[in-house]
Formats: sequence, structure tokens, C-alpha cells
Amino acid sequence: MTQAQDVAQSQQSNSLLAKYQRARGRDRVLLTVLVLGILALIGVVLLVLSETYVSSDPWKTLLNVLGGFLAISVMASFLYSVVLQPQEQEVRAAELRRLLDEKIDPLLHRQNAHGLAGFQSALAISKLFDDLNPGQTLWWLDTYAPGPQLWVPHLRDALVRGARIKMLVINPDCPNARNRASELGSGYKPERFKSEANLMIRDLLDVQVSGNNSKALELRWYEDLPCAPIYIIARGKDPVVGYTSFFLGKPTGVDFPHLRWEPAEHGFLDMFMRYVEEKWERNGNNQMDKSGQCVSKAVGSSKPSNSPQGGKTIDGA
Repeated sequence: MTQAQDVAQSQQSNSLLAKYQRARGRDRVLLTVLVLGILALIGVVLLVLSETYVSSDPWKTLLNVLGGFLAISVMASFLYSVVLQPQEQEVRAAELRRLLDEKIDPLLHRQNAHGLAGFQSALAISKLFDDLNPGQTLWWLDTYAPGPQLWVPHLRDALVRGARIKMLVINPDCPNARNRASELGSGYKPERFKSEANLMIRDLLDVQVSGNNSKALELRWYEDLPCAPIYIIARGKDPVVGYTSFFLGKPTGVDFPHLRWEPAEHGFLDMFMRYVEEKWERNGNNQMDKSGQCVSKAVGSSKPSNSPQGGKTIDGA
């Protein structure tokens, strides 16, 4: 079910619920009027009986008291329901509106002021590709994503639909790759981190070659600070939605919370987009050749990177 269908179904459900609540409100009013009418009628009957057919105490006094009590209480209840209760409800509604305007709305406004649209307890990598429409581009900045055999088919489908994907992946041999692996603890030793990163890169290179997707799927590597996992879906230069997380002590690609960002004035999404674009341009010469090497090709040159780790093969751990 698409998001538009979800919204339409939600609106229809809300409309039906509102109609049901209005119908119940009318039923309660009719029931109240009916009960008050019956009680008033009983009070009048008791007063008539007291004046017409009963002349001795204590029955005459008892009927007068009961009849008068019913008639007066019914009159008071009716006046309250018709005159006072609507006024009280209006006062309560005005107080609630004031509370929302003065207290709640500013909090919500501050929360969404910079485009923060919510949190996701986990972000499936495959969802990023499934959400891509024809003509859109996914900007992908991360170290690597585990389990490529699970999400690469979704990436292929996105390319077939006419989407573009630009991925910035870390050079598996660089110091920052080893530093990040060390942060993940004993479960992610540098050797495992490097091996899995190489596996992902090989699978992506296979997609480029097998489907002639070198223009639709672009890969560049980096060695500088990764900053944060950033994924942005854009149309042209305009970001549509973005997801970010934090490099902490657990892998961000496995059941890790993410933040969802949407366009907003002075929003973070534009800043994330600008950051990824600039990083993409800075690493324009850092590409993977057909043999699986991280190479840095300067203008008019095809020499490997001059960095201590640049130019090493990525065809195995």
C-alpha cells in the first residue's frame, strides 16, 4: 500500500469515526430529553393527584414533595443542559485551544523547525532503493552496508526503474576504516570489517558491469572522516527526504535508530545534501577500476593513489 493510499484510508476512517461520534451525540441528546420529559410528566401527575384525589396527610404532603421535586429538578436539569452546559463546554474548549496555542504548538514547531520528521527504530537498506522513483537520485554516504546479497537485488530494481545511485564508500585499506572497525568492538575486528567492505564493493562493481550501469550507479571511495551515515533521495538538486544516524559503538546497518529529515527552511536536510555533494566532488578522482583497485586518477593520469593505503586491491581481505 502506498503512502497516498494510507493517507486516504486514514482520512476515510477519521470521517466515518466523526460521523459515528456525531450520531452518538444526537442519540444521547434525544435520550436525555426523553428521560427528562418522562420525569417531568411523573412530577406533574403526582402534583395533580395530590390536589385532586388525595386530601389527607401524609400522602398529600408526600405527593406534593415528590411531584415538586421532580418538576423543579427536571426544569433545572433542562436549563443547565440547554443554557449553562454549552457555555461551560465553550469555556473548556477555549482553554484547551489556548493551551495548545501557547504550550504545545511551540514545542512541535521547535521540533520540526529544522526538518526533523521523526525517528525510525531501524532502517532497512533495501527500503532506500525501494523508495526510489524514476528520475530520482540516491546519495549514499557510509563506510559499507553488511549483507549485500540481501539488498543488491533491490538496488538493481531501482536502476531498472530509471533511478540513479551515487555511493561514497570508505577505502577498506585506509586508517579510518581500521579506526571505525576498532570502535565496533571484538565482533568487528579490522580484518572482518575490511573483508565485508571488499565484498560489498565487488558486488557493486558486478552490478555496474553486468547491467552496463556505470552511469546510473557511480562509486567513489574516500579516506577522510566519514562524519555520519547519510542517505538522501533527491530529484535533481532538490532533496526530497533524508536519513542519518551516528557512528557509535554498534553497526548502524543492523537494527540501529535513524533520523528522518524532510525539507524545511534553514533545515538540516539541505546542509546534509550540500555536505555529501561537496564530499563527492572532493573525491572525484577516487574510483574503482575494473580490477577492483581503489585508484586516484588525477587529470591526465591513471596512477594509483599516493596515500599509504591508496591503490591497494580490494579483491579480498
